[in-house]
Amino acid sequence: MSEAEPVNELSIRLLLETDAVALRDVRCSGDCRHRSVSECATATHFVFPYRGAFMRHVGQAEVVAEANQLVFFNDDEEYAISHPVGGGDACLSIAIDQQLLRELAPADQLDSRSGVTFKSRGRGIDPEAQALVALLRHGLSRDAIEPLEGRRWRSP
Repeated sequence: MSEAEPVNELSIRLLLETDAVALRDVRCSGDCRHRSVSECATATHFVFPYRGAFMRHVGQAEVVAEANQLVFFNDDEEYAISHPVGGGDACLSIAIDQQLLRELAPADQLDSRSGVTFKSRGRGIDPEAQALVALLRHGLSRDAIEPLEGRRWRSP
């Protein structure tokens, strides 16, 4: 009898949902160290890891997802996840309405051959952006701010 392969357990908490945007706090146990079965994003998501790390595999490309990164999960894009280190991970995932995203996204960041598909799989973010993401996540998870309270998004 062979041992069963560990399975990653996901916990997803909806923090905010409007017609334009949905924010979710996503936590993964990270029990499976090997590449997961393929999944497919059903919308474009901006994923901001805030604890732990994981690898995102799109074809032959790989992106390390950790606290100083923004990872793009493009709509209708097949991917797999692996956890090279134990401890799992936690992320804030932001999905924006495709039409709105098309209006807001810088043209030079998009793949011109498709709708709203980002060229880059991820990019580094600075400490100020990390702090703003943390303030947003903490505020919404504790009902301490109104949904999308404008002054929380602005720098001092």
